Amino acid sequence: MIEGLFIFIGLLAVAVALLVLPMVRGRNLAQHSDQINHQQASRSWYADRVNELSEEVTDESIAREIEQDLASVFLVEAEVAAQQKMQMAGGLASMHVPSSRKSMIWAALCGVVFAVVAVGVYMQTANPALPQLIGAQEIVSLSAQTQQVELRSWQRKLSGYIALEPSDSQSRYLLGLAEFKLGNFPEAAQLFAATDAQIEGDPTVKLYWFQAQYLADKGVLTPTTKEIAEAILVTQPNHSEILEILAIDAFQQQRPLETVQLLNRAVTGTNDVNRQRQLSEVITRVRATLTEPPAGITVFIQATEQSSQGGTLFLVARPVGGGMPFAALRRPASMLPLTLRLDDLVSMSPQRRLSSADAFEVVARVSLAGATQRNPSDLIWTSPPLSTADTLSGGRRLEAVLASLQAEE
Repeated sequence: MIEGLFIFIGLLAVAVALLVLPMVRGRNLAQHSDQINHQQASRSWYADRVNELSEEVTDESIAREIEQDLASVFLVEAEVAAQQKMQMAGGLASMHVPSSRKSMIWAALCGVVFAVVAVGVYMQTANPALPQLIGAQEIVSLSAQTQQVELRSWQRKLSGYIALEPSDSQSRYLLGLAEFKLGNFPEAAQLFAATDAQIEGDPTVKLYWFQAQYLADKGVLTPTTKEIAEAILVTQPNHSEILEILAIDAFQQQRPLETVQLLNRAVTGTNDVNRQRQLSEVITRVRATLTEPPAGITVFIQATEQSSQGGTLFLVARPVGGGMPFAALRRPASMLPLTLRLDDLVSMSPQRRLSSADAFEVVARVSLAGATQRNPSDLIWTSPPLSTADTLSGGRRLEAVLASLQAEE
């Protein structure tokens, strides 16, 4: 659409140039003609005056003096006229426009043709309603609670524009956002679905589509919303909001084991400490409902309050000496002291379960920076090697007292 507008402006500029230049050329030629006529009149006047003097003045010496004065005036005028002629000739030469009237007419006709073509191109490639959409990006920041009037205004403008330009995915997305903020969830879901079909792979569009469809379905996960959620998790496997909704659905469908798995991933996916704390408490309550909990190991972790403020606790079960963890948990360090459980529900993947390991060790670490890599300022505790068969089957409980990394080394 914008390209068509630029083409229109370019063609229109050429048309204006072709229409204006002949008029300028004609005006300059008229001025040039006036100069020539003035010179011819001056010569005729000089000749008449000389003839009159020869008849009126009998004194030959006086007549000669008057003739010389007239000649001086004529020469001055002639010199000025010559300079003006040279300047005009230079200007006309630099303009490179046709000198004949026929050429000027052709230039004017070409200008009219270019103008008509410019209008035709604009009508074919640019929507006349496009200028009305300048500033539509403000929809992103408009409040759904306090700016309903502005949202409805953009809704009307974008609806009319999309009806004429259904291929404009950006405008369709903005219209979907306006409908979403106005609470028109079915309409918003349809718009986001169409936008996603046009520009596949945009996670923002997919997330809005999921939310709109979920709300349009009254908070019930349908095959459509589940498919959208799975597509989002392919690129963002720990997307907290999606995982929470899936966890709620799993709990409502009485699948507590899946609920715990999803909530643990949701804790890992959010950086909101308060949300992490809330989700952790929900996990504890859901675990309490398990009639046959999987075999695992319980770890009680404590550290000084001063050392743990603002950090992140990582608890992992890994191969002895290090390696890819079998199971992992992440919690705000401000929750310490706390008790956590490592089992197959928090395994890193179905192919790498804690119960499938022959032996392992447990490592608890508090990172003040929240980094997954070790840092000299970290607090750490490492268990002795543990036998999977003896430890998990017996429901062993460990107590971890965190100490600084420098002290351990």
